[in-house]
Amino acid sequence: MKIDQKVYELIVKQVNIEFTNHAIYQELSNWCSYNGYNSSAKLYKKQADDELSHRDKFIKYLLDTGHDAPLIMTNSHTSKADTLEKTFKLSLVLEGKTTKELLAIKKACEDSGDYVTSSLMNGYLDEQVEEEALFIDLLDACTSIGLFDKDAPEWAKKQMRQLIENRVEKSL
Repeated sequence: MKIDQKVYELIVKQVNIEFTNHAIYQELSNWCSYNGYNSSAKLYKKQADDELSHRDKFIKYLLDTGHDAPLIMTNSHTSKADTLEKTFKLSLVLEGKTTKELLAIKKACEDSGDYVTSSLMNGYLDEQVEEEALFIDLLDACTSIGLFDKDAPEWAKKQMRQLIENRVEKSL
């Protein structure tokens, strides 16, 4: 089954987005681990692994439908996250961009009458809803307990940090 050229190009683009997201999530995992956010490090490692799995599934789909699956390596990306808050915010932005790209693929599928590939996108979009909700929840939890309050005493931040780590652990 050949897929529409525009759909093909969008999926190739998505393969590379997933690979880039993998690198960013791995970097966030490393940062969290280095800074003692061990549950968050596990979360980001899981996210990194999921991104590679998505990349590989898109590649398999392209190959199964008789298409080449080129990897277009992009420049090195760095997260520039230096606080837990920034890691959660960056993750929410990444997931939002990914959702937008997946919706573009779904629309191109529907425009070209490719309902098989469109159906495939539903699973990815369902997962996006869950991932965005997770990072919204983590940001809201951090805000509600005051973890990002710069005036909070260190002892309070330490307790708040543990509360967030416990919440992240439950999401795994």
